[in-house]
Amino acid sequence: MEVLSPQSIFMQIVVTAARLEGVACQRFFAPLGLSSTTFKILHTLSEHPSMNPTQITKTFDCTKSNLTQRLNLLEKNGFVLRIRSSKGDGRTVRIALTDSGQRKVTEAVRAIRQSGALLEKHFSDVEKKSCHDFLKKVNQILDPYEHTSPCRHR
Repeated sequence: MEVLSPQSIFMQIVVTAARLEGVACQRFFAPLGLSSTTFKILHTLSEHPSMNPTQITKTFDCTKSNLTQRLNLLEKNGFVLRIRSSKGDGRTVRIALTDSGQRKVTEAVRAIRQSGALLEKHFSDVEKKSCHDFLKKVNQILDPYEHTSPCRHR
């Protein structure tokens, strides 16, 4: 069995993650009229209703102008609503998912789960458990670094 260096393991993870995102975009998001970033925003709003733009910007490490453009498009397409606070001067805004936005998330998640079930057929229960444990550990290691990078998603 070939022993891999930590650098090559990390490189394999990065390359595989990029491939998975590309496949997801092609197979799941594009047919629904979504980009992978748009799906991530909608899915996050589905999991954490009524976030404000600053919270979303921090979550995705994107610029305010980039997020504003995406939110404008999502609002135009009827997937999100900007809800202005009735308190104060009305400048406080929260972003909420519409029923149409929730349906898009549900459609995409269903397609991902169906394909995931087909993919999982190729792995034993032991392999799936090992993969789950490995990815859980990788995510725990990455958590502190996630929003400290100067890299911006465009």
